[in-house]
Amino acid sequence: MGYYTEISKSSKYRAEDTALYNRMNGVSGHTALGVIGSQLAPQLLQLTIGKILSGTEKADSEEKTVTPEDQQREALQEQLKSVLKEIGAEDEKGISKAVEEAQSEHDKNIKAKQDIVDTFTNGTDQYTTQITALQTQLNGLTAENDPDGSQKRKIEGQIQDLEKKRDKALQQAQKDLQEVTQKEDKKLNNIVFKAEEAKAILVQLQNLNAIDEADKETSYDAAQEVTDMANFNQAREKFLKNKTKENAQALKEAYEEVDNKTTKAAWDKFLKAEVEKVLNAE
Repeated sequence: MGYYTEISKSSKYRAEDTALYNRMNGVSGHTALGVIGSQLAPQLLQLTIGKILSGTEKADSEEKTVTPEDQQREALQEQLKSVLKEIGAEDEKGISKAVEEAQSEHDKNIKAKQDIVDTFTNGTDQYTTQITALQTQLNGLTAENDPDGSQKRKIEGQIQDLEKKRDKALQQAQKDLQEVTQKEDKKLNNIVFKAEEAKAILVQLQNLNAIDEADKETSYDAAQEVTDMANFNQAREKFLKNKTKENAQALKEAYEEVDNKTTKAAWDKFLKAEVEKVLNAE
């Protein structure tokens, strides 16, 4: 499960939701989700749109006896609605879209801060630009146009001041990048964690509803899409932390497994050029 497995093993999320952590790791009991650990990896989630949230209605001629399964189904449906609302999804088909949108926002906000730090790295920040101009003036001084060296001392003082300001600005930019990265990672991880919870509920509802294959008008592989997104997120974070050819290739391969417009747009805008740059480097 990649990224989701890491989250399910995290002590932080374990503290926040012990019950869900236990369920994700196969602990038995009469909990709302039940035992799901052994089902998630091999099982593709095929759902009739609308039936998971609404349940299956009994014919009028049938006696409407409330069974334990009915009670569990109702409880799961309420939990699912609550989780979907938290991640901003209207139904089960919106789960992966919610994750992708969160990822896109995550990348955009971090990139904005990273771009500022990069200006210092490539020498296009305002301070380096001014220093370069002053260095040019300094190189043009001679004994004839600056006989007492006053202009030289003045320019050298200006350069020193700008270098101090540049160092301070770089430190602030790096601090801002770190803070925004931590904030955005937390937000994204929460969405991914909730998406995993929703997926687990959907699996249980599928088992309860026992949908007939012949009755499926529209199917949606929610489990596979969310898992693909988890793998993509894991590869993306690993690449951003360490831009090696190996990590770049892994991210590219993970991206190729995800098929949706939002992720493709985020890839083209934020990651493609950087990944190709690393892969094509000598």
